[in-house]
Amino acid sequence: VYIYYCSDEVIKTKGGDTTIRVTMERLVPSFEIIAVVLDCWSDHLNYDENARHANSPSRVFCKVATTVS
Repeated sequence: VYIYYCSDEVIKTKGGDTTIRVTMERLVPSFEIIAVVLDCWSDHLNYDENARHANSPSRVFCKVATTVS
């Protein structure tokens, strides 16, 4: 499992991003999304790309800092 629970309150990725569980639970319409939540998802999605079919196009999911100027 790529995203794992350090405790009941913290989500940490192998990419080094850490966030508390409640910020991930706020992924609902009309709530502001904290950048670290998107960074955690990008780490997870990039990891999942390792399991893609060889004939499917590869994708890269960027962190917030790379897309905001």
